[in-house]
Amino acid sequence: MGTATVGRKKMKPADPTRKPVAVTIKGSPDWREWIEEAAKHCRMSVSGLVDYAVTQFVKQQGFPRKPPER
Repeated sequence: MGTATVGRKKMKPADPTRKPVAVTIKGSPDWREWIEEAAKHCRMSVSGLVDYAVTQFVKQQGFPRKPPER
C-alpha cells in the first residue's frame, strides 16, 4: 500500500498595498444588517462609519490626539 502525503497550500506573498485588519467586531446577523444599513444611509462603508463614530466619541471624551490616516 502507498501512503498519501497531504501538502500545505502555498501561501501567497502579502500584498504590501493592502492594509491590515485593525478591528474585528462580532455581532448577531441582525446587528450586522443594522450597521450595514446605517452605513449605506450615511453613504459610507461600514469601516468608514466605525472610523467616524470612534473619532467623534474620543473627541467628546477629551482625547487630545487626532487620528492618523487609515
